Amino acid sequence: MTANEYKIIWHRLKIMTPGEVWYRFSRNIKARAQKSRKNGSRRQWRDFLRDPDLASLDGAIHLLEDMQGRSVFPWQKLSTDEISRLFRDQWPNVRTAAIHAADDLCAHRFRIFNRQLSFNGRIDWHYDVLTDKRIPLKHWTDLPYWQSDLAPGVKYIWELNRLQHFVVLAKAFLLTSEEKYVEELHAQWQDWLEQNPSPFGINWTSPLESALRIISFTWGLQMCKNSHYITAEFYMHILQSISEHAEHVAGNLSYFSSANNHLLGEALGLIYAGCYYPELKAAGKWRELGFSIFFDQIAKQVFADGVLKEQTTYYQRYVFDFCLLAMIAADYCDEKMPGELLKRMEKMAEFVRALMMEPADVPEIGDADGGETLHLSENNANPYGVLLAEAALLFNRGDFKAKAAPWCEQLFWLFGEEVQERYEAIIPENNTSLVEKFDKGGYIILRTRAGALPQRAVFDVGPLGLDAMSSHGHADALSLILSVNGVPALIDSGTYTYRGNRKWRDYFRSTRAHNTLVIDGISQSEMVGPFQWGRRAQTRLLSCSVTPQRSRLVAQHDGYRHKGVMHTRQILFNHVDRWTVEDIIEGNGRHTIEVLWHLTPCRYDLTQDGRAVFYFPQFSLTFTSHSQKTLHHEIISSETKPIQGWFSPEFAVKKKNPVLTISTTAMLPVHIFTEIVVEEGDHLI
Repeated sequence: MTANEYKIIWHRLKIMTPGEVWYRFSRNIKARAQKSRKNGSRRQWRDFLRDPDLASLDGAIHLLEDMQGRSVFPWQKLSTDEISRLFRDQWPNVRTAAIHAADDLCAHRFRIFNRQLSFNGRIDWHYDVLTDKRIPLKHWTDLPYWQSDLAPGVKYIWELNRLQHFVVLAKAFLLTSEEKYVEELHAQWQDWLEQNPSPFGINWTSPLESALRIISFTWGLQMCKNSHYITAEFYMHILQSISEHAEHVAGNLSYFSSANNHLLGEALGLIYAGCYYPELKAAGKWRELGFSIFFDQIAKQVFADGVLKEQTTYYQRYVFDFCLLAMIAADYCDEKMPGELLKRMEKMAEFVRALMMEPADVPEIGDADGGETLHLSENNANPYGVLLAEAALLFNRGDFKAKAAPWCEQLFWLFGEEVQERYEAIIPENNTSLVEKFDKGGYIILRTRAGALPQRAVFDVGPLGLDAMSSHGHADALSLILSVNGVPALIDSGTYTYRGNRKWRDYFRSTRAHNTLVIDGISQSEMVGPFQWGRRAQTRLLSCSVTPQRSRLVAQHDGYRHKGVMHTRQILFNHVDRWTVEDIIEGNGRHTIEVLWHLTPCRYDLTQDGRAVFYFPQFSLTFTSHSQKTLHHEIISSETKPIQGWFSPEFAVKKKNPVLTISTTAMLPVHIFTEIVVEEGDHLI
C-alpha cells in the first residue's frame, strides 16, 4: 500500500467507536472462516429451503409452480398479452427501444457509463475495463478493491454485475413472447453463477452490490417466469443464489460510520429476499431485519425538511427509489409502513420540486455515480420528473404533478395500469414562492417574480455531508447555482470519477470546482481519501430577509479557521435581473483569494477592465466586480496544471467549460463585490 492509503486507514480508525472496531474485527474473522468452504460448492437444497420435505425434484416443481402463480407486483394484474398490446398501442417507441437494447445484450454489447463494452463469446464478469485486466477469483476479504493498484475500474465491474440488464432481457420477452431473450438471460444467469461462487471474487466485496442484484433477480424472474427456460432445477439455483446473497448482506451490513445510503440499499435487498421468497428458510428473519433497519435509518439519513443528509441530489433520488420499492414490498406482504417514513418521502419530493426548474434542470449537487436502483426503461431523460410523478400519485399533490413526467413506462411497472386514470385526474398546481428555505438541509432556493425572465438559484448553506465520513459531500459551502429560463448557467461541476484517478476525484470534490471562494489554493474542507474528510467547514445562515422587491441572504463558514480566516457571503437579489454577491474575508495576514464562477459551455468576452459577458441562446450574464484591493480577472477553460475549467455532465465524462476567476493577493480584511446582470436576448453560440 502507498503512504496515502495508510493515512486513509489511520484516519478511518480514528473516527471509529470501540463498538465499530469490534464489529469490523469480528465480522472479518467470521468472513475469513468462510475460506474453508470449497470454491464454488453447491449446498443441498434442504440447507436453504424452509420446508426440507420439498428438497426434491417434485418439491422443486411445486415451488416453481407456486412462484409462477403469485402476482407480486402491481403490473401483474394484466396478462402478458394485455401488457404486450398496451406497449404496442401506447408506447410503440418505448417497445422498440426495449427490443433494440435486448438485442444488443444478446450480442454481449453493454454500455457502462461512457463506454461501450463488448465480449466476443463468454462474458468476463471480473474484467476491469480501465486496466484491461481480469480481477483474480479470490475470497472477497483478500480483494482490497480500494487500493489504487488492484481495481481502479471497480465501479465499471460492479455496474455490469448489478445485472440490471437481466430486467431488459426479461422485459423484451414479456413484450414479444420471443424465447430467444430468455434463452440468453438463462445462459448469462447460469454463467454468472458459475463464475461468481459465493463468496469469491470482486462482485462479493460490496454488500450493497449484492443487495441490488437481489432486486434485479426478482424483477427479471417475475417478467420471464412463464418461459420454458425457467425450469424447476434452474429455479432452485436462483433460490440458492438469493439465499447466499441475503446471507452475505445480513452478515456484512454497513453499520456505524458506513451507515449511509449503502445501509438502506442493503436493507432493501433483505426486504426483497424476505418478502418475495417465502420458501427460503431465513426469509422471515431477513424480512424483519430489513424493514427494521430501513425504517430506523430513514429518519437518521433524511432531514425532517426532506434533504438527504449526504448532501447529494443524485442520491436523494436513489433513496427515494429505495423507499418506493420498500413500500411496494410492504404492501405485498402486509407490512405496515410508519407514518414518519411517508412524511420523509413527501418532504424529499418537496425538495426535488423546489430544485427543479425544467424537467432536465435539477442541479447535481454533491456526488453522482451514474447508477440506478432498478432499470425499468431505456428512456431515462427525466428521472426527477418521474420521481415527482411517483410522489404525485402517492400523496395526491398537484404541485408535484405540475413538474412531473407524463404517464410513462416506469409508472406502469411500479404502480400498475389501473392508476393511470387517477394520475391523469390530478390537477397541476404551480408554486409561486419567491424563496424556499430548507433549514435543516441547508439550502435556500430563490426565484424571479412573475413577468421576469425565469430564474432559479440555489444557495448552499448546509453541512458537508452525513456524520463523520461525509462520504459523498463536496467542499461547496456558500456556493451559488443559477439557471435561467430552464438553462443551467452557473453550475456545479459534477463528480466525474470515484476511484479511477485521485487528482480528478479530488478536483471535482474541491472548493475550486464550485461557485464560491478559495483561500491560498486550498479547499474549505480537508480531503483525506476519495470518500473521507478531515477538517471540515461548518456553515451558518446569519440572515434571510425576503420582500417582493428584494431578498437578502447572509451566511458564513469557518473552513479556513486553521488559517485564522472567516468567509462571509451576502447575496442580494431583486427577483428580476440583478444579483449582487459580496464576499467578506476577515482575519489576519496576507492571503491569495479567488472568487470562482463556473459556467456551462458558452461564448464569452472579457474586457481589460474585468467585465465578463457570457452568451447563451436566449440570454446573457454580465459580471462586474470591484474591491478596495486590486483584482485580477481571468477566464480559464480545460487547464490541467492545476486542474480548472472542467465539468462532468454525467459519471465518467468530463468536458471543458469557462470559469471566471476573480482574484487578489492582499492583507485582510478584503471585500469583493460581484454583480451579475441577466439580460434577455438571442445570441449565436
